[in-house]
Amino acid sequence: MKNRIVLLIFWAVFTAIFTGPPVIAGEKTISELVRDVIGPPSCTVINFGRHGEKAKKGLAEVITRLNHCVDADSDPYEELMSGYGPYGQYRFGYEPFIKSSLSGVIVSESGRVLTLAHGIGPESDNVIYIAWSYAENGSRILYEANVLRVNMNLDIAELQILGAQIKFPYIMWGNSDEVKAGDEVFVVSSPLGLPFTFNKCEVAHAKRSKKILKALFNYNAPSDMMQLSGNLPAGSSGGPVFNEKGFLIGFVQSRIEKEPNRFDDNGGASGGEESRFRSQEKPININFVIPANKVKKWLESK
Repeated sequence: MKNRIVLLIFWAVFTAIFTGPPVIAGEKTISELVRDVIGPPSCTVINFGRHGEKAKKGLAEVITRLNHCVDADSDPYEELMSGYGPYGQYRFGYEPFIKSSLSGVIVSESGRVLTLAHGIGPESDNVIYIAWSYAENGSRILYEANVLRVNMNLDIAELQILGAQIKFPYIMWGNSDEVKAGDEVFVVSSPLGLPFTFNKCEVAHAKRSKKILKALFNYNAPSDMMQLSGNLPAGSSGGPVFNEKGFLIGFVQSRIEKEPNRFDDNGGASGGEESRFRSQEKPININFVIPANKVKKWLESK
């Protein structure tokens, strides 16, 4: 009897390890987490810059037309970007170029969106549109948005989607102070205009001080920053960062791609082969994240 109990326990442990569910994030698999929790609130922010009323009206007419032509083979966002992208034909017949395309995240059911301020600018009259779809492969509807306020020091902008007749899915805030080195995190971004790009990273350091970032990289960080490992693609700025349970813990703010030249003519090493070699830029990938608690504190300060 005792041997049978031991055998049953062994079989239960073996089954749990080798035939159990895939990697679990909270109570969901990673694919379920992306589909149900962190994907739906993620969006793309398109900044057309400042333009006159004629250009604004023309743009609004085009986007209205794109939004009303959705079918199985048509996505309003893709149609828009195919006309404006670097290899597009700028086929809409008027001036407004896309000034910037950023990642963002919806933080309320009424459609408030957070993204990075450096892609929006201090101007409150920029023409902003939000591309959003509930599903990864769904057609992205284009919504006009207002700039509610911008904090250039923290590098965060708060936007409001206009004219939507739905209640949006929105994120749940996590506690970025509880993040530790080695934690697995997830980023959903729109690098170079490609929406719903999913990346898995690890926290390399929970709190890099502004002082050391300035000293080593001449980087004026908006706050003490979280550092991520992983090769996030260029253009991921504004991408929300989620912990393994799907709670928001930060926003991708910047990436250092190359080691800076610290041995230039302004000082440092003397001449010679060592100086020449060490002054060459070396490719690196270091990602920095604005902690969610900093952003939440600012939002609650109004």
